[in-house]
Amino acid sequence: MPTSPYRTILLVLVLSGVSCIHGGPTAASPIAAAASVPLPAPVSFAPDGATVFLRFDTARMRGLPYERELGSLVTSAGTWERLGYGSESDPIRDIDVMLCFSVPTLVSTEGILADRWTFVLAHAHDEATVRRRFESMARASDRPLTWADQGGFTVARLPVPESGFVEHGLVLTAPHEVVVAPLDELSRVVARADEHRRLRDAGASVTDPSLVSESADELAWIDIRTRPTDRATIELPIGRSTAQVEHLRAVLRRVDGRLVGIVDFEFASAAEADDSARSIAASIARLHGDRYVRMLGLDELLDLVHAEVVESRVRYGFALDDRQAALVLSLVSAILVR
Repeated sequence: MPTSPYRTILLVLVLSGVSCIHGGPTAASPIAAAASVPLPAPVSFAPDGATVFLRFDTARMRGLPYERELGSLVTSAGTWERLGYGSESDPIRDIDVMLCFSVPTLVSTEGILADRWTFVLAHAHDEATVRRRFESMARASDRPLTWADQGGFTVARLPVPESGFVEHGLVLTAPHEVVVAPLDELSRVVARADEHRRLRDAGASVTDPSLVSESADELAWIDIRTRPTDRATIELPIGRSTAQVEHLRAVLRRVDGRLVGIVDFEFASAAEADDSARSIAASIARLHGDRYVRMLGLDELLDLVHAEVVESRVRYGFALDDRQAALVLSLVSAILVR
């Protein structure tokens, strides 16, 4: 089941094009400003062995000119559709920060396939409202919802239809925080939540480190490490062949009124990185003369994405104004929900 944020970044790259290999953005550009802030390291509620980390600072998306398009990207993900079925919740309006962790069975340029997800949801609702949302899910799916106590925390089995996932449960881990995880991992979640509670009882201010971003302009980030021993791999073209990406890191920010994206692809060698960047640039350059590109109004976007190669890493960056961002996000959302 592809998740939309990963496909979004790849599709934006394809739709926008790559303009300058080895050049890169100037030091004063929004892209350079966004790239200067390191990506945070996800920890805490993440399951052992997780290799996929996604984060959405949804509270910061509210009120943006393209808020609706960003919300469509989140809700078009198969994971949200299945694990949030019937909740009547809007991911932008009802959630402040959403973290997604997984040990996937498949990672490719088509998306991320996994049947086990851990979500950490920070929100501003009271407990009664949270309970009503999950009870709405139970009614929509015609499945029972039974609240229980586990280690002093309210827990329940997630009431969603059969969907190919392992069964998931939920834990009200703290005021304004909910964790959704596979049922067989709820004990781990409760244990970590209890550690946080003990620290709060001792007077400490405790927030899951992954819920605190490094930058006030951050909207989303992705961190994916591939595993060459199975199907959790990402391959990009090198001429008529392909090269495996060992690590993908991406961040989406709002900088100086522009939607700025930074995507890093880490390869095994500098030669692979250089060849991949050149192959992608050559392939996308052919889109310039495509009449469908002009019909969709994408011709003006083809020169907005910049690329630079630094040793074994290829970094792509783009900066879009509000109109361009809404156009690209709308097109990507339409592709994702086909």
